[in-house]
Amino acid sequence: MVGLRYIATVSVGDDRYSSGITDLSVVATTTGAKLYSTNRPGEINGEVRGGLAAYDVTGPGAALRMSQRDFDGNIGRLGTPKIAVVSYDQGSFILPTGVTAGYQSAWALNGDGNLTSEMNLSDNSLSLSNLLALTQLVTGSVGYVVASLSGTGGIGVYSLDGQGGMSLEGRADTSGPDITDMAQITLGGAAFVIGVSPIDDVIVSYRVDAGGQPRAVDRLDSLESGVGFSTAHLVATATVEGTGYAIVGGAGSSSLTVLRVTPQGQLIPVEHLVDGLDTRFQNVTALETFTIGDRSFVLVGGADDGVTLMALLGDGRLIHLDTLADTQPTTLQNVTAIAAVQTGASAQVFVTSESETGITQFSFDLGQTGVMQTGGAGSITGTAGADVLTAGSGTTDLTGGAGDDILRASAEGGDLRMLGGLGADIFVAEHNGHTLYIDDFQLGYDRIDLSLFPMLRSTQQLEITRTGQGAIISFRDTDIVVRSSIGQAIAPESFLHEDMLALTRYDPPQNPQNFTGTARSEQLALGGPGGMALGMEGNDTITSSWGDATIGGGAGDDLIVAGSGRNLIYGGAGSDTVQGGSGADEIWGGGVGNNRLLGNEGNDTITGGDGADLLGGGEGDDALFGGAGNDEIYLGVGNDFSGGGAGNDLIIGGAGTNLIYTGLGRDEVQGGWGRDIIVGGGGPNRLFGNDGNDWMRAGDAGDLLAGGAGDDELYGGAGDDAIYLGLGNDFVGGGAGNDLIIGVAGTNLIYTGLGRDEVQGGWGRDIIVGGGGPNRLFGNDGNDWMRAGDAGDLLAGGAGDDEMYGGAGDDAIYLGLGNDFVGAGAGNDLITAGAGRNTIYASIGNDTIHSGTGRDFISGGAGADVFVFASAAHAGNGAQRDLIADFVPGQDMIDLTAMGMSFGFSLGRAGVTTIDGFVLGDVNGDGIHDFSIQVWQAGLLGVEDFIL
Repeated sequence: MVGLRYIATVSVGDDRYSSGITDLSVVATTTGAKLYSTNRPGEINGEVRGGLAAYDVTGPGAALRMSQRDFDGNIGRLGTPKIAVVSYDQGSFILPTGVTAGYQSAWALNGDGNLTSEMNLSDNSLSLSNLLALTQLVTGSVGYVVASLSGTGGIGVYSLDGQGGMSLEGRADTSGPDITDMAQITLGGAAFVIGVSPIDDVIVSYRVDAGGQPRAVDRLDSLESGVGFSTAHLVATATVEGTGYAIVGGAGSSSLTVLRVTPQGQLIPVEHLVDGLDTRFQNVTALETFTIGDRSFVLVGGADDGVTLMALLGDGRLIHLDTLADTQPTTLQNVTAIAAVQTGASAQVFVTSESETGITQFSFDLGQTGVMQTGGAGSITGTAGADVLTAGSGTTDLTGGAGDDILRASAEGGDLRMLGGLGADIFVAEHNGHTLYIDDFQLGYDRIDLSLFPMLRSTQQLEITRTGQGAIISFRDTDIVVRSSIGQAIAPESFLHEDMLALTRYDPPQNPQNFTGTARSEQLALGGPGGMALGMEGNDTITSSWGDATIGGGAGDDLIVAGSGRNLIYGGAGSDTVQGGSGADEIWGGGVGNNRLLGNEGNDTITGGDGADLLGGGEGDDALFGGAGNDEIYLGVGNDFSGGGAGNDLIIGGAGTNLIYTGLGRDEVQGGWGRDIIVGGGGPNRLFGNDGNDWMRAGDAGDLLAGGAGDDELYGGAGDDAIYLGLGNDFVGGGAGNDLIIGVAGTNLIYTGLGRDEVQGGWGRDIIVGGGGPNRLFGNDGNDWMRAGDAGDLLAGGAGDDEMYGGAGDDAIYLGLGNDFVGAGAGNDLITAGAGRNTIYASIGNDTIHSGTGRDFISGGAGADVFVFASAAHAGNGAQRDLIADFVPGQDMIDLTAMGMSFGFSLGRAGVTTIDGFVLGDVNGDGIHDFSIQVWQAGLLGVEDFIL
């Protein structure tokens, strides 16, 4: 069976250092782990007692004495002297906590871990003279020292320089309790410190940010929580399967309380043990946690002369492994300190006593480490190592294999079969109204743990029936069918109380709490499952831990931090800060204050008040409503809804598909990287879709819309809007106002709407359709398709091979650099060709067509049309000549005014002449035509057909 094995009792050979030891600490050095001890200052046999001793614990055998250092003869005790180890760029040093005023020294450690020179730390902002507790943590890649000082309350955070100097960065909870013990834990990159105060009998969690600024997060009071701890004076932390836990020792209650530490720092009680006849932690005088692989373990000692070893499971439950009482060679009488260090798949454990001399060394060997697995349907099989397998609701079989395994049933599961395999296994049963089958129980090696059964305190409450192959154990409606590994009957008296019920458990209470504040500024903490807390007047700090809570801040500038559960939170009057928890919270800002309302995890509903509020959705599908003030609204990573309200609001989207209504004011919306649906309200507004395929609609006061990346749909309103397309393939509907629409990249479809609009196409292919007008439509780069409305539009193709169609009005159509096509439509149109090879159909109306510098095909259509050629290059010659397809003599005209020509060729003078089907022009009077225009089916033209 897994347990502690005695190795030796060691000392430095001098009672001045080996007696009255109050603390032990293990430090990793460049040459392996080293153990350090300290003891109570005083006199022994007329000599001053007290100092530090160092031991080498890297070898497989007993610890070896290395060095020792004396305390100053004037040192006294502030509390129980303990060891604090600080590491910095140049090395590490040890300083004592719990010593009297005026003490400002520490001892440096060399690379081998030996105690060397004494360091004077009197220049530090951390006063050692009233130091109660200290730990070190890393947050945001920066290391800090966290300390508590007598009479100051709360904690202080200190930065370290390269020489070990410490400077105060920030303090938290200065009006709170004196913290006498603390432990740090990091969860998801966030650093927390868990502290205890036996005087105030509270447990407090603090968060330290990357800048070294701490803040109190949660507080568990002995009386208010109803958990059952008293005189909380020791704390240790551990992480199991990604979940953080704090284990707190209560001296007055002789209890261990396990608290789950949420990623936000809330403290949720999940386990509460009280010392009994089969454990040794009366008054909880020493506490230690350690890990081997993925496994976490808890060691606890007490005034009843012994230590108890337990395994910490993934849900925070503790499973008894071993209890040792004091014997002749050990120093377990009135245990004062425990330390442990992992070495491979085993751990070295060191225990010392208030009243005995020396340090007892044990070994804890887990053998080959296995896996930890929770849940899963069907069968779960372990490895050849020491596994921890926990059934889920759908698990039917647990098979441990070789190794010392822990197999645990589920409280929600059905019938379950367990097979431990080789090794000393622990079968942990749950009271679930079903049958548990243990198929290979090895009497004398394996154990059955029934300590999770509610209200089971004695084996006398069990009905145990011998069978031919083992026994059946029954409690109420749950049966355990035990089959011996050798197929023999097992006598009822073989099942011992110390094996089955070594731990005395009391589940933490599930009753909600109710608190009402006063006119003062107060701290109210709901430590249990929900409840109600009303802050009333004053600048209050109100926290909840878990369960569904109702919290009202009342008047004053309040800080409200909710835990898990579905919470209803009213900030009240004042400028409040509200932080929701992991559940679906409903948060109301209230009043005219400037509030900070943060939903965090969960599907939250957040409503601002009449002030300038900041709303943050966080994770989850949230609904955020701004209220009457000028608000800032930040959507999170879910699919969120936002309503801006009456003020001039800033709304910023996150991930997810968001629906955003701006409200009545002059609002700005910055969409996120998901698909946003943005609807402008009163305005004028500034609406930015940013990433994602967005849908946007302007209000009626003239808005700015910008699509951003993604394939967007943008609709103008009744006002004069400015609409900017983005990098995707966008759609635009301009609406009723006089709009400006600007494209960027992509294939865009643009409808101008009813007003006098201007469109600037982008460098992709744009499809532009004019509406009411008159409009100004510019295709710019890309092969564009454009159609005018009926009120007389301006169309300009730009670069690219464009198609442009006029409407019923008098349009001005400008071709660009590409090979363009024009269908002008009805109306008296002005068409100006560009540099490409163009095809122009002027259609109905008295049109004016200006030829370009490329080879153009021109059809004037019905009506009296004018064909304008500004130069010989515009008309072309030979294969590059322009062609007029439907010239009607006597109706249509050819305008050559720009070239200063007369009719007929004459040497020395520019002139134009015609032959059947062609117009020939000599621009320099040399008698040779410099340009020619082909005119289909027009016959021989006369001077009356020209404008010269």
